[in-house]
Amino acid sequence: MKGQEKGQGLTEFALVLPLLLTLILGIFSLGIFFHDWAQANDSAHDAVHAAAIHIVDGSGRSCQDRAAEALGDPFFVMVESQTFTVAPCSADPYWVGPSGVQVVGTWELTVNPPIPFIYSNFGFPATVTMKFEDTIR
Repeated sequence: MKGQEKGQGLTEFALVLPLLLTLILGIFSLGIFFHDWAQANDSAHDAVHAAAIHIVDGSGRSCQDRAAEALGDPFFVMVESQTFTVAPCSADPYWVGPSGVQVVGTWELTVNPPIPFIYSNFGFPATVTMKFEDTIR
């Protein structure tokens, strides 16, 4: 090995390291995003289904209460704020929707990735709206 080539490997590694770290963090963030999305999707489907099959059973729980119970309290890594609504649904525990009516659940999530340089460069935080439907039986 010649004297001029002694630090070549270290220099090349120093040049490639930022690109490699960016790629790894991007893949990690994408995985977190898809995990959050799948969890929101599953929770929302359960909540809308619970609202659609709401049965007045004298327990005092309304359609909205049953939807909130089925929704649970999902934990999202990349979500700053979230809102879930179910319509048509009433807080009245004796409300029963007419058969065949569509129940629509809407998740509104504000997504912000955990990588600081993505915040302003790619339009984050971003608002994502997902709609879910079921039919009252």
